[in-house]
Amino acid sequence: MNIDPYIAEFIGTLILLLLGEGVVANVNLKKTIAEGQTPWVLITSAWGFSVFVAVFITSQFSGAHLNPAV
Repeated sequence: MNIDPYIAEFIGTLILLLLGEGVVANVNLKKTIAEGQTPWVLITSAWGFSVFVAVFITSQFSGAHLNPAV
């Protein structure tokens, strides 16, 4: 049994959530760098970038589904 696709999906999902939710927290929490900025531009750009990075890293190992249910 080859476990590489499972590890790749785990890492891809981890990257996706870590980068995406990290920016959401940075925009919404007080006393952070992004407080007061235009939140929708930062959040949508960060989610797009996190999807790009996660797919780029995991596509060669697992097909980059990035969904634990698949």
